[in-house]
Amino acid sequence: MKYISFMLFVFLYIVESVSQEKKIKFQISPQFGIDYNKTSWSISGDIFGKSPDYLSELIWQNFNFSQGLESSYTIDKYSLNMIISRSKTFKGDVSDTDYTADGRNGMNYNENFTSTNSTFLIFQLFPEYNLYKDRLFLNMGYNYISSHNMMNHSKNINSKYSWFLKGFKVGFKYNIKLSDKLNYSIKTDALFNKYYARADWILRNDLKHPISFDHNTKSNFGINSLNSINYVFNHKYSISMRNSILYVRGKKGIDKTYLQSGGILFTQLKDVKILNLESNFSFTASF
Repeated sequence: MKYISFMLFVFLYIVESVSQEKKIKFQISPQFGIDYNKTSWSISGDIFGKSPDYLSELIWQNFNFSQGLESSYTIDKYSLNMIISRSKTFKGDVSDTDYTADGRNGMNYNENFTSTNSTFLIFQLFPEYNLYKDRLFLNMGYNYISSHNMMNHSKNINSKYSWFLKGFKVGFKYNIKLSDKLNYSIKTDALFNKYYARADWILRNDLKHPISFDHNTKSNFGINSLNSINYVFNHKYSISMRNSILYVRGKKGIDKTYLQSGGILFTQLKDVKILNLESNFSFTASF
């Protein structure tokens, strides 16, 4: 919330400074598409990352229908932008594997489940500055990404692993005019986030519910890149075909497992990887 408040304060200050020039534009862009989301994490046998180095590993691979909305309010060279996108899994699976020896050896458990009805959400709020002739833009702002990953044991019995990324992003956008009607743009952001996850392992009667264990990493690095082809009908309306890739990785966090007996087990969260590939269609109206 503090990031959002700061971004709004900065933008309102800018608006007050340049509003006399009266160059104001508002844009709104609904979008629809399909995406592939992969979430994987692993834990060690102890807090030092050993005994064994990989004790348990889970991997979700989800195919989703996505829908979202982007909007921007521009005064002169400054704009305030919002992006919100939500996806729901129509086909997905998750693998759960345990090991007894280092190097992912001594596999003693391996099961696969479906992950239908998982969800994925992105929310971003950021000011942007037109640095060079409507070609090069710079931005910095708030970034929030979350996912609720299901593990479908049966029709009405589901475990769930929910993760959350909160932090800030900084990046650029570059536009290339291909013709009078056709434009290409590339946008790349670096993401700096904190990772938190919680899980409800419904079939484990020895664990507490609804939070059976949780995960924390203090720092994660990610990158988000978007490529877009834009066709302009007139000064008010345009359409876009877009492809994006999101990759986030965190290492050496903490796994806390909550026992029904009241005890807490600590192990090392060895690795967290998040990959999201999306293709979508967008319609933009300008006012």
